[in-house]
Amino acid sequence: MTNHTEFAAWVEKTAVKAGFDVDIPRSGAIGVLGAEIGTTYSTVVRVLAGERVPAYRFWPAWSEALKVPMESFRLEARKALLGEGRS
Repeated sequence: MTNHTEFAAWVEKTAVKAGFDVDIPRSGAIGVLGAEIGTTYSTVVRVLAGERVPAYRFWPAWSEALKVPMESFRLEARKALLGEGRS
């Protein structure tokens, strides 16, 4: 798994815990999550696909939408960006 893929898995798990059923196709949750964050549907899809990490300026919005402390989101995003694997 790439670090972006690991980050995507963490985001998906966290989003489901926050009430966004992004793991269910056609649930509409990806669009709702994108609206909550203030970003596009396609950006959320790319993050969940492990293709990218959100732009830094959106980290607070992602953190708030996922209902996790900013420091937790920052740590996970940095691991993906810096290529640090999970233990």
